[in-house]
Formats: sequence, C-alpha cells, structure tokens
Amino acid sequence: MKELSLEEILNLADNRGLNKCDRCLEHSGYPRTNRDGIITGFTSFEMLQEFIEDIGMGEPSLFKRKDGWHRTFQYYVGYMDRPLSAYDYVRDLGDNYNLLYDIDTEIQFAKEIVNEMLDNKDLDAAYRYLIKLSCLKDEWDNKGDDEIIIMTEGELFETVKKEMMRYCEDTWTYEVGVYIPYFEIEENEY
Repeated sequence: MKELSLEEILNLADNRGLNKCDRCLEHSGYPRTNRDGIITGFTSFEMLQEFIEDIGMGEPSLFKRKDGWHRTFQYYVGYMDRPLSAYDYVRDLGDNYNLLYDIDTEIQFAKEIVNEMLDNKDLDAAYRYLIKLSCLKDEWDNKGDDEIIIMTEGELFETVKKEMMRYCEDTWTYEVGVYIPYFEIEENEY
C-alpha cells in the first residue's frame, strides 16, 4: 500500500465529510502551538477503523476539548478500542446521575412514594410526582432500542445513544477520532 501524504489524508477526510482539527501541543490553558493532525466526525467506530485502514496510520483515540475552542483539542486522553458509551457519559456527569435500565422498577418505586404522599394528604406533591412519572414513561416508550435514559435525582435528564462517538459534559467535549502523528510526516508537507 502506498503511503499517503498529509495532504492526501486531509483530502480523504474532506471527501468523507469528516472534521479536520488541530491539536494543542502546549497545556498552558490557551490554544497555542497548534498543528493539524486530528480527524473526527465519524458516525461509527467501524467508520473510524475503516478510515485508519485506508490511510495506513494512526489508532482510535479519545480527545478532550474545552468548549469555545471549536477546532482545537487540548488533550489527548488515550487509546480507545471501542466507541464511547452512555456509561462513560454518566461517569463524567457525576454521582447524581444514573442510567435507567428498567422502567417497571422505577414505576414500582414511584407507586410507593405516591402512596406515602397520599397517606400524608399531600395531594399536590403526589400530582406533581405522577406528572413527572408520566413524562418518564412516555420517554421510555418513545426511545429507540439503541438509546438509554439518564436520570438525575429521580428525574429525567436526557435520552442518549448507548454507543456514541462524542458527547459534551459541562464545558468539555469528548470525541473519538484518529491522530495523524505530525512528527512522522515530512516537515515540508505542511
């Protein structure tokens, strides 16, 4: 297989609708000393692996970018042998978030809470709780087989894909892509 130049690799990425991003070589808190070399925008892990095979270099990697730095990734997080998962996302969100695997268990728990509210004659709280439960049940019924619900403190947070190539958490974006090692490419190809 013929070794591709950086320009050919970047053109191949353009032709496939992928994103060409910079990598910040300094961790000073500002995007300085940026170099081309990160390709992102893959819709599946298989698409990423195919691209790596086609260009003959690189490996699946996880990158982290501060929001507002649209094309510059600040950190190389490490090698990835799989797509990101909803669990990865929830882990980054924090302790107050969890995945909803079974709506029936949630409904049974809610019945107990509502019955306690009704025993205490707290009709408004019971009504509000039933509305939240109804929204959660609708979300569960409408989610796809490849999706899962994230909850926080007993309430619906969002529905996400079980497997994904990127997600945003707080002020950070995490994305799986490929790093084209600039130090292995001739300097005159820039």
